[in-house]
Amino acid sequence: MKYMFYLGLGLVLMWLAGLFYFIYDLSQVKPPMNMKTDGIVVLTGGNSRLQEAVRLLENGLADRLFISGVNAEVPVAELYAALGISKNMLTAVSKAARKQKIPSAMRKKYPGG
Repeated sequence: MKYMFYLGLGLVLMWLAGLFYFIYDLSQVKPPMNMKTDGIVVLTGGNSRLQEAVRLLENGLADRLFISGVNAEVPVAELYAALGISKNMLTAVSKAARKQKIPSAMRKKYPGG
């Protein structure tokens, strides 16, 4: 019985060691900085999340920007002004988003697109 206890304890300690190594190994990974994606999703409420999303969009790292959590009553022009977004950079809110009462789904304007 004593040996079973030590065997179980050893297995738990080995599992914990593996878990801590996994967590350490994850912290050493550098995220890709210039990887282009299909879109950027931003949840409102955080400090400078929206500004960071606009910066990534301006740098061409995504084709679309979706902002979740914006009040449906907020006019698109007011959202543009609050974020410092020029109308040249973004098109108007997509028709599909309007129908779903999501006025903050925005699409980057590309020549020929």
